[in-house]
Amino acid sequence: MSEIIETMARPGTASWDELDEGFSMTVSRVQCLAHVEDEDETPAPHALSSALHFLLQTKRFLAHTFPRGTATVSDDGSIDVYWRKPGRTVQLMIPANERRTTSVYHRDGSDYGLDKDATPETLAHWLEWFARA
Repeated sequence: MSEIIETMARPGTASWDELDEGFSMTVSRVQCLAHVEDEDETPAPHALSSALHFLLQTKRFLAHTFPRGTATVSDDGSIDVYWRKPGRTVQLMIPANERRTTSVYHRDGSDYGLDKDATPETLAHWLEWFARA
């Protein structure tokens, strides 16, 4: 799991020393999902590797600091990463398998939306929006 992040830290790319605290904390929380003792609460391998890769790619599109997120695993092994503050939410939904697509949910008060087939650039857009609140 951490191999994905480490292999991306090559010359000309971000290294661990250059990554901000919010990014490191979010990635750490995703990685911790794989170390839960109850096997029914662990993420599917596809979800875990996809989430880590997606977060790293998103970091590259952000103009500002990566906000600190929280990660959970669903019963089917999918991973959700949340960013929440009063009145505003962004949620990255990584499916358990490649047959489903990654989505980003965003909410501001009573206004909300869902971007299906989301890309790291999509998530970066909504994290920038989230940070401006």
